[in-house]
Amino acid sequence: MALIQLAHQANELGRFDAVIHNAGILNGPDVLAVNIVAPYVLTAMMTPSDRTIFLSSSMHTGGSADLSSVDFTRPRGRASTTASST
Repeated sequence: MALIQLAHQANELGRFDAVIHNAGILNGPDVLAVNIVAPYVLTAMMTPSDRTIFLSSSMHTGGSADLSSVDFTRPRGRASTTASST
């Protein structure tokens, strides 16, 4: 899984002064995975930093709290390509 590999690579570099999460998507089945789960899991797997920062944008004003479009049935490890994997 790419997220686990990323956490291991980050830990090999040593402790960070700050970790800034700045990836996100507005809608689609991967909203929960990309905007919530991935940053949480990455932060949990890394050596704790002095500061963890989660950035947002004005895109949240056009989003929705409706989770009906989130695909909870997809098998584990099958995530879409996101900005963090390019």
